Amino acid sequence: MAVIVTGIKTALDQQPKEERTVQKALVALKLNKSEVKSARLYKSSVDARREIMFVSSVILELESPAKERKLAESNANVRLFERHELRVKLGSE
Repeated sequence: MAVIVTGIKTALDQQPKEERTVQKALVALKLNKSEVKSARLYKSSVDARREIMFVSSVILELESPAKERKLAESNANVRLFERHELRVKLGSE
C-alpha cells in the first residue's frame, strides 16, 4: 500500500522537479527519508486561478503501513493508494 500526497505547490519558475517536490511532501508530513521505502512524482498540473503555480501530487510508500493509515486519517491532503492490476477480458465477438 502507499499514500498519495496532494496539493504540493511549486512556483512557476521552478519546474516541479521530482526530488524537490518529494522533499516538500516529506516536510509537509514531518517525515524522515528513513521512514520512506519509495517516493515519486505522481502528477503535476498548472493552477492559474490566482497566482500561476504548479500543483503536484506525490506517491509515498512508507516502511510502516500503520503510519500510512494514520496519515490518511489525520490529513485531508493524504489518501491511501492501492495498486490494482488491470485485467482485460477478451470477448468472443
